[in-house]
Amino acid sequence: MRLKSGCTVFFFWMTLGVFFFPMACKSPTSSSSTPDPGGGNGGGSGSSFSSDVQPLYNGKCTICHSGTAATAGLDLSTGNAYANTVNVDSKQDLTKKLILPSDADNSYIVIKVEGRQTIGDRMPSGTGDLSAVEIQTLKTWINDGAQNN
Repeated sequence: MRLKSGCTVFFFWMTLGVFFFPMACKSPTSSSSTPDPGGGNGGGSGSSFSSDVQPLYNGKCTICHSGTAATAGLDLSTGNAYANTVNVDSKQDLTKKLILPSDADNSYIVIKVEGRQTIGDRMPSGTGDLSAVEIQTLKTWINDGAQNN
């Protein structure tokens, strides 16, 4: 189904059917640089660690994953999260990187937030699952190369 030009559409597969939700519709002539729910500035490009991903960590993850007593030794606080995750080996699944640039589906953090892990619990624990939009934000940033921007 074709929607207005510039719309991002998310499809959700449910047991009884397919549902779709148009998100972040922008006029084709719009020069707005407001990030779309996919984490980028339209079209999946231009996603930003500092604007899109770190706020997600701050809101859902740093309650447990910050400071010297961070759970599993994983500090996701501002100023530490990037270096502690990108191209860093997972301590739970030694075959995975926490974040493997350009490969969200094989990044262990994505596996954990989607609940596909075989070791440990789904994350985040205690603050509620990430929404589909939040997971897509993280995946878009990773698939865009996981830049420190």
